[in-house]
Amino acid sequence: MKRSNTVWLVWLALSGMAIIGLLWLAPVAIREEHQTSEAVQAAAQQAKTGLATSVSPPRQAAADPALAVPGTQPAASSTAIPASAPAPATPGAAIDQPVSLEASPVAAYWREQYGITAEDIRQTLDRLRAEGVPEHILRDAGAVFVRLPRRDVHAVTIGTLELPATAISGEPVPYRLTGRLPDASHAFTHMKVTRTEDRIVLQPLGTRSGEPAPGIEVPVELDGELEPLPAGRYRIEYPGQSPTEERLLLVE
Repeated sequence: MKRSNTVWLVWLALSGMAIIGLLWLAPVAIREEHQTSEAVQAAAQQAKTGLATSVSPPRQAAADPALAVPGTQPAASSTAIPASAPAPATPGAAIDQPVSLEASPVAAYWREQYGITAEDIRQTLDRLRAEGVPEHILRDAGAVFVRLPRRDVHAVTIGTLELPATAISGEPVPYRLTGRLPDASHAFTHMKVTRTEDRIVLQPLGTRSGEPAPGIEVPVELDGELEPLPAGRYRIEYPGQSPTEERLLLVE
């Protein structure tokens, strides 16, 4: 009976010591786990902050209008970037101005081909402005061209050419030309005669006022003379001549 009591007391003592040990060790484990959790959270926050810092500059650069690709719109950004103020103009600095039509390369071509002068262009532009034509139309060379006066244009479409078959050397050769002007804006001024050896080309030239009147042809009848020619056989040509038509002049 006494021995059983002793065993029971020893077992109670050992159990009590185990419970006391567990109660003492539990706060330590809880504190260590709490510290570990705080360290993990701090490291995660630091990594997140570092990632945001590394990604932020490219996003801002893409939103910068100065770096945008021409012809595209910059991507929207939640962070507004203040626009930089324009640099003040330097006093006396040259400002690029568009070349005026009368001084442009096309004006030189018009002068060479049609005899159109810079003054013709200026006067036409002034007249069109007075008529209320918008400036963007006046910058269109094609739109202005049809309103420009032209010199040395083929003013007459030849219908018939009366010319003797023979002539006397040293005497002028009379002729009569009938035809039509394309419209009332054209006017005949002179006949250009070009002779190259045995070939003579007649070109009725004139001017065009720059005020087209399409569909209204004006009949013309012109009398003229060829300068005295040396003896020989000549082929006469003119604009609009039929390929099957051959006009010959024999000068004796």
